Amino acid sequence: MVPLKNGGEAELHQYSVDAGSYAFMADVSTYAPSANALSLTGARDGMVSAVKGNLVSEMPISLGTYPGLQIEFETQGFHARARLYIVGRKLYQILSGADSDKPISQNTTRFFESFRLLGG
Repeated sequence: MVPLKNGGEAELHQYSVDAGSYAFMADVSTYAPSANALSLTGARDGMVSAVKGNLVSEMPISLGTYPGLQIEFETQGFHARARLYIVGRKLYQILSGADSDKPISQNTTRFFESFRLLGG
């Protein structure tokens, strides 16, 4: 369990692939009922501030009926595109990043579109 700044705690599972100049990541955080309400803007701000980055763009998206947000951000030496979704008490974050001198991977769209919620 990971303690949260605003109270409560969350169980975090993170999966990542480091492909040299490129990285792919998928996180799922399950928030305890005692945690404050989940928000996409809070998740966005947390992701960008964790790397001391600057938000470049954002747009609302969805995964079926669930709300989401696609963001792009940059930090020293790195830039990334991420999708964030809230499903009940869970926050899903998927990310594709690259060194600043490289474009975002051509596999990003395929990676993002492969993301599915499984039963349970």
